[in-house]
Amino acid sequence: MSSIKYNFLETEKKWQKYWLDNKTFKSEINNKPKYYVMDMFPYPSGSGLHVGHPLGYIASDIISRYKRLEGYNVLHPMGFDSFGLPAEQYAIKTGQHPKITTDKNIIRFKDQLNKLGLSYDWDREIKTSDSEYYKWTQWMFIKMFNSWYDFKKDKVINKQCNVSNQTDLNNLINEVNQEFGLIDIFCSNAGILSLGSEQSSNEDWDKNWNLHVMSHVFASKKLIPDMLKRGSGYFVNTASAAGLLSHIDSATYSTTKHAAIGFAEWLAITYGKEGIGVSILCPQAVKTAMIKGRENEVSALDGMMKPETVAIEVVKAIKNDIFLISPHSEVVGYFQNKANNYARWIGGMQKLRSRLKS
Repeated sequence: MSSIKYNFLETEKKWQKYWLDNKTFKSEINNKPKYYVMDMFPYPSGSGLHVGHPLGYIASDIISRYKRLEGYNVLHPMGFDSFGLPAEQYAIKTGQHPKITTDKNIIRFKDQLNKLGLSYDWDREIKTSDSEYYKWTQWMFIKMFNSWYDFKKDKVINKQCNVSNQTDLNNLINEVNQEFGLIDIFCSNAGILSLGSEQSSNEDWDKNWNLHVMSHVFASKKLIPDMLKRGSGYFVNTASAAGLLSHIDSATYSTTKHAAIGFAEWLAITYGKEGIGVSILCPQAVKTAMIKGRENEVSALDGMMKPETVAIEVVKAIKNDIFLISPHSEVVGYFQNKANNYARWIGGMQKLRSRLKS
């Protein structure tokens, strides 16, 4: 019987260091037949691996090593999935920021995986908490957010429509009525922001007018007859603080937003006692794709508001049948100053324009 003892700690540590330093398991581009072994990435949402992790990882590692011996070019990567509730719940549980707990746990997990001697290509490591990765998860969420989930049919409905085209909008409303029933609340939120003056092209003026004003008119033409029959219905039309005040860089935007408010006022006056509610949303800068690249313009002087905050104000307004929704509290004050002394207000806007243009 041999008296040689296997020094587990010394030998394993030596070869694990060798594999890491020499990138023994790195997959290179060559002419060998390819073989891909994919493990389920662990959630870095605890202080370390549990017994279930190596149970699967050892099995896949056996296959990886076996295929390498058969002459295959094996790609066996590993990563860490911090996308979702487990990482967030762990952060809440420990009272720390998710980034701190995630980064700390990944270091611990990686150390444990290496001590198991698993043959990973660490050059292909993926961490879903990396900004280069999670920008795609954000993109995915935006796509989902801009869709609509139909709980009756248990599927997402995403319908596109040019609301400035009356036929397109009518077709969309007909389709929704047929599939889901009559519309109770209609939100008109489409808009564009193009800088321009009286010298802007007629095409640009028409585009702004049709999108900011006529889309609201078309929706009302189609929906009001049914709402009157039911004695109920609601319109939430988005204008802008520029419609109450002005936009010093865009005549097309400011003028058409004023008109949108005027039309909403008329709807409220005409149909408010017939059971049809109307709210006009007039925010300043909201952090959306529309404002990207214009973060330092005059509309953002009072701060950039998150869409979620605006949405909360809209829900409150619908519940309480409030006509003017002004999420930025400063806007109401500016509007009152404008009404109290129009000449003084114009003078102040002229000074603001000169200051910003200098």
